[in-house]
Amino acid sequence: MKRWKFFSVVSLALSIFIVFQGNHIIQWFTKTSFEKVHQIEFNKNSDFEYRATLVNMDDAYVVIEKDAVYLYNATGELMWSKPLSSQNTLVASGKREFVLAEKKAGDIFVIDEKGNIKASVLGIGALQSLKIFDDTYVGAVMTDGTLNIYDEKMNLMGVTKLPNGEMIDFDVNAKRQDIVMGILDLSRTDFNSKLVIAGFNGNIISGSNLIQDVIFDLDLTDDAMWITTDHQLRLYNYDSELLHEISLDRLVNGIYFDEIAERMYLQLTNEESELSNPKSKQTLVCYDSSGKIVYDIPLTLTEINGIKGFDDKMCLYNDNNVYFYDSSGKLLEHYTTVEAIRDVLLTRANTFGIVYDNSMDIYVEK
Repeated sequence: MKRWKFFSVVSLALSIFIVFQGNHIIQWFTKTSFEKVHQIEFNKNSDFEYRATLVNMDDAYVVIEKDAVYLYNATGELMWSKPLSSQNTLVASGKREFVLAEKKAGDIFVIDEKGNIKASVLGIGALQSLKIFDDTYVGAVMTDGTLNIYDEKMNLMGVTKLPNGEMIDFDVNAKRQDIVMGILDLSRTDFNSKLVIAGFNGNIISGSNLIQDVIFDLDLTDDAMWITTDHQLRLYNYDSELLHEISLDRLVNGIYFDEIAERMYLQLTNEESELSNPKSKQTLVCYDSSGKIVYDIPLTLTEINGIKGFDDKMCLYNDNNVYFYDSSGKLLEHYTTVEAIRDVLLTRANTFGIVYDNSMDIYVEK
């Protein structure tokens, strides 16, 4: 009798595992805040050269496929789709709008959540990258070494001739009408970076050389520029004067900036501890606007692929795990998946999508 009970329990466990496996995700917590409500499929053709691009807005998801663009609301319901005539596209997401461009010709379209083209500009030349700021300004990095800034009607406001090097990141302070750029200088033997500030009219205002530093990321507030390099976190004012400098004794492996709270979250890796104590080699460190550490907590993950902000929580993920932490660094929830995770997309509507190779599962708050 006991043997039959044993086999019954084993069979039930296997059945549950198979059901979870078919739905991609296992929830380790008995009580979780989110539940799966939809699955969005893409890459249905056999074209491995062109793969779908996914971005999120405040309360929507955009999927750019080979021949069409799709917009889903925050709960994963398809709102509209439109055909695409080009496979060579760039996309950048804003809060309630996104920008879609044809890279070679330089045709740029600003599209709202209803699928309306709000503004456009055609034939400006080959594009390297694209961003939209505050649903108002569009920045286009051109392959000829210039940066164009456009207003909400896609009128050209200014053209900045970029210094020699590779553009790593750029952002704008709309109130000041400033463009802040991080550029990697490849003209010297050692790696060096340049922090460059220009006006919307294209004139370079000021700058700073970061000797033997590689800029990873830059983030802006009204009064300060936060620059994360390969071994330092620096805060500058808009006169390029250094306010705070924090040396990092570990490798930067993930970055999230909370612009409202003015806090920087860095996921740091201590490679020297990998063999002696693998579980303690990852930490999440939070810095305030004065450069002081708010907290430094160890992470149990041995590998982390991304860190993102989610309302008042943070999301960290790797190939098969998604972790949510609160703003104090406390672990809230842990989800683990069978299929490999490619990305996690978060909305302001308190939903998130776990992206796999050919699908995305949408989770909403219960």
